Amino acid sequence: MNTVGVIAEYNPFHTGHLYHLEKAKELSGCSFAAVVLSPDFVQRGEPALFGKYERTEMALRCGADLVLELPVCYATGSAEFFARGACALLEAIGVTRFLCFGCESGETSDFQRTASFFTEEPPEYSRLLSSLLRAGLSYPKAREEAARAFWGKGEKSGFPDGFLSSPNNILGIEYAKALLRLESSIQLLPLPRKGSSYHEPVLAGSYCSATALRRALKKETASSGLSPLIRSYVPSACLETWEKAAAHPLFPEDLRWYLYQKLLSVSDFSGYQDVSLDLNRRIRRLRFLCMGKSWQEILALLKTKQITEARIRRALLHVLLELSQEDMERFLAEGTVFYARILGFRKSAAPLLHAIKEKGRVPLLSRLSAASDALGDSGKKMLSQDLFASHLYQSIRSGKHSLPFRTEYESSPVVIP
Repeated sequence: MNTVGVIAEYNPFHTGHLYHLEKAKELSGCSFAAVVLSPDFVQRGEPALFGKYERTEMALRCGADLVLELPVCYATGSAEFFARGACALLEAIGVTRFLCFGCESGETSDFQRTASFFTEEPPEYSRLLSSLLRAGLSYPKAREEAARAFWGKGEKSGFPDGFLSSPNNILGIEYAKALLRLESSIQLLPLPRKGSSYHEPVLAGSYCSATALRRALKKETASSGLSPLIRSYVPSACLETWEKAAAHPLFPEDLRWYLYQKLLSVSDFSGYQDVSLDLNRRIRRLRFLCMGKSWQEILALLKTKQITEARIRRALLHVLLELSQEDMERFLAEGTVFYARILGFRKSAAPLLHAIKEKGRVPLLSRLSAASDALGDSGKKMLSQDLFASHLYQSIRSGKHSLPFRTEYESSPVVIP
């Protein structure tokens, strides 16, 4: 079964994502594209702008054949854990030949070579990294400087300029590391990014950034309809779905009232994912000062030179979602993923679903009622985290936009003809 895998958030879906899906099939020569999609919360440590079923429908209408849900513990984790969960899921369905991902620069060999380097971690590099961390650098900055210094010597010289600086490249390296760890036969297929940079805040160029779209939509929430500028970056095939979803988006600020309650009721945060001992002490010391502050003000209050804002966003979200480090370690030790939950599919993808049922090593879940008999204890625990996260998202959206609350048990996969 010729299938290319795509790992995405689609937060929100735009013309650049349409281009990626089209090129993934074209470059791989595959008949089917299977998307591993982040659920209702994303890797930035925030709620997704639109719900997972809305983003699933957009992807299906624009070329995806199957959309699977990335478990929330991985979807909201660091780049390493995000990649480990997503790659493990693509490997587990048993039909993935390629993984096509966006990058700023670099060839397949660059990602493979860099992944091997970070997987092996030569002692000289490890010592330099530790030294830079003790000197007060954040982990991302220390890693880049240590790698550049080490690769500037001998046979390993030629570290690509800026290769570790972009989020897309960092994720690409983590995908390569994850596939190495899995001893997977899935082949990497990097696709150079077109248009605006990942963090570009303004809508411009032939392809915009998701950051710019989120900012633009936030400015328009009080008005009716989408501006012509926003519409120009939305594929026509999913414009109707996009417009409906845009009537009730969620933003990071919508989390703060729920965070207040957690900060008041929890006295020790050390057991949650991404909460280091230093961050735990800082949250405990400053938690009452967070009351009444905006989401961004809370992040600024907790941020230090050593603890990045991205790390704090993820840590606070893990507290909200009650995602523990102990559970994460258990999942990784026992198989990483335990099911492939279908968010949606095209009817023409019936042969793909049949092949996954035959070749996959985890249950393919389309109905929650079947999960109890199909899953062991770790699988049930992981699924319970996914359900809690989705129900929390629905409760926030229902309260903000006066929408009916719909449980996951009442929801069905999106099916497109």
